[in-house]
Amino acid sequence: MLYQVLELEDTSRPGPEGLINFAAEVRTEVEARGGQLWGLFGNLLGLPTNRVYLVICTGEPININVTAPIDLVSERRFRATSRPQIAESQSKPGVYVFRWFQINPDSVDEIVRLSGQAWPAFEGEFATEVKGLFVEDTPAPTTMLLITWYQDLSVWEASRQPAPEARQNFQRRHQLTRSALPIATILLSGGSRLVSHS
Repeated sequence: MLYQVLELEDTSRPGPEGLINFAAEVRTEVEARGGQLWGLFGNLLGLPTNRVYLVICTGEPININVTAPIDLVSERRFRATSRPQIAESQSKPGVYVFRWFQINPDSVDEIVRLSGQAWPAFEGEFATEVKGLFVEDTPAPTTMLLITWYQDLSVWEASRQPAPEARQNFQRRHQLTRSALPIATILLSGGSRLVSHS
């Protein structure tokens, strides 16, 4: 499965209301072509208030037609690694952190292995769940994306000090990355419906 991550901006409003409406239209188009809207995520920390991440899951790339006042800031295409094993729309309320990794292409397999070894202890200790670890869909990928759900920001803060067995793997993974950028978001879609942003 291919995961397309679109960063969208509404140039006419300071919030995501227009983007939620746009995502509803996109959902119809994507589902008609056999794909699904994996999630629509709005600003919490690090993303402008009038931008969202729209993640769709498809068998083949889908070109999304974007017209003013909606702008396509970026579109990136990824393949899932060890997670998710089944593509399903996100529905849990809480905090979704998008962690963008810049990596060397030959580090992908080791990053996946270290992450998988760390997750059981990490998820067992905190109210958190790794939703996906994705690698850029190119022959020599330089970007990976980790999406992790946290019950709230206090859990995210507490999880910065995981148990030793998880921490050691995360530290080794960090050594393999050139840089990492975490962006905290909230889910603007739930199950099969889009919800309003408060």
